[in-house]
Amino acid sequence: MESSKSGTVGLDGLLRVLVRRLPLGSMLAAASLATAPFSGFLYRNRELTSVADLWCYVVIYAGSLLAIVVGISLVFGRRTGSKWSFLLGWCAFALFWYRDVKSFADDSFLTQALPANGPVIWMLATLSVLILIYLLCERSWFPSAGMWFAVTVALLPLGQYAWFTATAENYEAKSFQSIELGSRPDIYFLMVDGFGRQDVLKELFDIDTSGFVAELRRNDFVVADRALGAHPITWLSIPAIMDQKYQAQPGDQGRPATTNRQMSILAGASRTHQVLLENGYHFVTAADSSWMLCNSSPISEITDCVVNHPEIDAAIHVAYIRYQITFMTPILGLVTSGLLPDTIAAFWQGPEVLEDEAAVGGKAFLTRDILDVVDAAHSRDGSTPLFVYAHMMYTHPPFTLGSECRFETRGVPNLSGGWDDVSGYQDGIDCAVGQILELISEVDPSAVIVIQSDHGPIPGEVSSLDKFLDHPDDPEMPIEALWARAGVLSAVRLPVDCRPSVSDTYSGVNTFKVVFSCLAGSPKSEIPERLYWAWWTSHSVVDLTDRLRTYETSRNLK
Repeated sequence: MESSKSGTVGLDGLLRVLVRRLPLGSMLAAASLATAPFSGFLYRNRELTSVADLWCYVVIYAGSLLAIVVGISLVFGRRTGSKWSFLLGWCAFALFWYRDVKSFADDSFLTQALPANGPVIWMLATLSVLILIYLLCERSWFPSAGMWFAVTVALLPLGQYAWFTATAENYEAKSFQSIELGSRPDIYFLMVDGFGRQDVLKELFDIDTSGFVAELRRNDFVVADRALGAHPITWLSIPAIMDQKYQAQPGDQGRPATTNRQMSILAGASRTHQVLLENGYHFVTAADSSWMLCNSSPISEITDCVVNHPEIDAAIHVAYIRYQITFMTPILGLVTSGLLPDTIAAFWQGPEVLEDEAAVGGKAFLTRDILDVVDAAHSRDGSTPLFVYAHMMYTHPPFTLGSECRFETRGVPNLSGGWDDVSGYQDGIDCAVGQILELISEVDPSAVIVIQSDHGPIPGEVSSLDKFLDHPDDPEMPIEALWARAGVLSAVRLPVDCRPSVSDTYSGVNTFKVVFSCLAGSPKSEIPERLYWAWWTSHSVVDLTDRLRTYETSRNLK
């Protein structure tokens, strides 16, 4: 009994010592400052991330910081520990402030004022605040005020995230005039992600796809030689095609359509899906990622999924979150410059599962996989027409398949870019061409087939420069890079009577307007084809159509 009592007293005594020695309020401030970047990231990416994606980073980051503060406090006392709580907390916060400071510096007069602008300004600002905190720590009011400020900075984004989660609604395609199709052939929509236009690939990448284009024409395709995508990023361009309207226009924000809305459009809440549903189509969806919402789609009961590898998709999601978090810091720049070891680069670029041949090979669907599902659907449903959507990632980094569509080891897959890997891109094109031609030869000759890309490639040296992509009107932005990204593959095989009406700019929001008007035997209701440039982080939309058309004309005159 005495021993138990003695143990209790000892524990109570230890707790009292810790309470006396540890600056609990200042430690709360430090933990809040370490948490604030992640809570802010959670809200900014609220439709792509969840608390489950980030809690481990918060625990490790804030926990490591608190462990250091505890050690300092126990050795040097409470007052010193309090001061270091704020100093280290600010350093933890400032680490994720780097990207914003760099973007500000790159877009301001400071570009000319300082040779290294962004990094230099970030370091100067961090140091200045550290000095200010050191001086203010001597004031009696500062620990309390600093604690409440830090807690507010951390909790406010969490409150915004909670409100968004509680009030989020799924997007539903607005009703529009029904279209009764006079004929109902199978329709294949092959989305070849990142496949550039023939002239762009030849002139800027020395990749010759003329043989492929010629073969398409021999198979009764109309190839649009001057096609431009509706938008330069997948996030906006494919929903623009499926919902038959632009997702961002000048005067709007660069990403006015929320993630939730975009994913709903891709999953079945679009004008195109509505027409197909009204006309009795069954759906076949082939995609390498669950972001297509194949299994949770509102039309899942009449949809066959070709590929579903949740474990691989989860690994890619982890890698994406990891990369986006690191993008806020100087770490990627240090990795690129070789100042951090390859092991750190590998950690931030992707999980080990992506290097596994069986995993990657199993995840990548091929034409045979699609045709097997189509054959099964035809056998099961008889005369029911099919709409087959295949999102082919062979021509988009990371390039994991060779020219014969076999897995090839190319080191750690670079999820952040990789367009500068021209040989990998060439292999992806060769693989895609082979798969597309095989499918064309196997399907019903009366089937309508649309082959398009959501955007073209982009030179690797440009893709890393956010200020160019966010501001395409920047005079330093190479026009060739805009042209490369905007020029898309676009071809369609329609009934013979409809082919003469397909323009040489056919793409984007008019893709299915043309298809449906042909099958319905009704006049076309196309809208002007424009390229509205909006990048991931941009808050403005730029109409680049006329500028790129003028550039194309000038190249043809030379």
